[in-house]
This record gives sequence, C-alpha cells and structure tokens, in this order.
Amino acid sequence: MDFRTLPDYRGHKLVAMIHDEQTGLHGFIAIHNDVLGPALGGTRMYPYPNDLAAVTDVLRLSRGMTYKAALAGVKFGGGKAVLVGDPKKDKNEAYLRAYGRRLNYLNGAFLTGEDVGIAVADIEIVAKEAPYVNGRSEGLHDGVKGSGDPSPVTARERDHPDGVEPLHAGERERAGRQLGLDRRARDERHAVARLHGAPHRLLQPQLEADAEIAQTHALPA
Repeated sequence: MDFRTLPDYRGHKLVAMIHDEQTGLHGFIAIHNDVLGPALGGTRMYPYPNDLAAVTDVLRLSRGMTYKAALAGVKFGGGKAVLVGDPKKDKNEAYLRAYGRRLNYLNGAFLTGEDVGIAVADIEIVAKEAPYVNGRSEGLHDGVKGSGDPSPVTARERDHPDGVEPLHAGERERAGRQLGLDRRARDERHAVARLHGAPHRLLQPQLEADAEIAQTHALPA
C-alpha cells in the first residue's frame, strides 16, 4: 500500500506498519508533523475491518493532533497509533510489551498514551519496555508522578477546545456547533455526563498536562 496515494495523506512525516507474528500485534504509527517537537498522540486499539480502514484512521487522527497541539501552545507535534484487533480478546501482556518494543524503534519521536481500547493498566505494561509513554497510573514512577486516566479531561477539551465550557448542549447548538461524539471513545461517558447543567468554568487543556509529563520524564532524544 502506497500511503501517499490515500486521500487523507497530508504530507505526513512518517507512516509505519508495526507487526509481531508471535503475539498477533499488527498496526500503524503515523507522525503528521514534528516542527514544534516530538509527536504526541494516543494509541487506539480497534477491530478495523482491514488495513485501509486502520491507515485512514491513523492519518486523520495524527493530523488532528498536530492542530490540537498547536492550539494548546505546547511544543509537540501530532502523531497517533492504531492497533488492529479486539481489545477484549486480542490484548495481553505479551502483545502490549511487543508494542512497547516497537515504540523504541522511533527513539522518542512519538510519545503515546491511552485512547480507545487502551487503558491505564495497558500503558503500565507498555512502559515496561518503552519510556515513551504518558498517562501512567497515579503515583510515582521512577520519581515522576503519573497523570492517570486522561479521558475525563479529553472529553471536556475536545468538546470545547478554547477552554470555556457551555451550560448545556442547547447553547452549543444555538451557536451553530456540533457535539460530534465519537461513539467508540473511552471518554464518551465523561462527555455525556457533562451535558446536564454543569456551570461555566475554565478548563485545563489536556495537552498542557501531557506536555509537562513528557518533559519531566526527561525522555532521550
């Protein structure tokens, strides 16, 4: 497959297939842009029907992360990883550790964490093989405090990235906005819960927190 011929290819810096026959690991990592710094983006595990669907998703998601990082004002680029498989059936420690070893091939060019199908406990396993992760469980890890599950903050920020949360969904509709929930997302429950009478308040962008975590890890270049 020539990734450059796909409609969602937008000058991505890297699109790589990762595979491990022994564990069944199969997926793709994409780095859309690294002008501001190493690419930052979650790892999604989903039973895509074919490689084309998986590559299309990783191209779109990595590009979105570039814009998200730029809007948040952090020195990171945009990236994403997608793993092809059913997280309820195909995911185990050997699988996740194999994924961690594949992350090491990029030597810190891509920093990742939780997304659809990947939980904090999974990231803890990946971290046994690779230091290039954030969103680890709360507590200290080699002297660095883990941030825990980022999905509650992700749900808030993706819904209103300029930092002001509306009172309810009706306000957004009157402003001509679309909520556009991703029904597969782990953080859907947090986004839905927020639609019922929450007061206005300022939000701390998730990427600023991710950036701080990544920097305090002192990850190798």
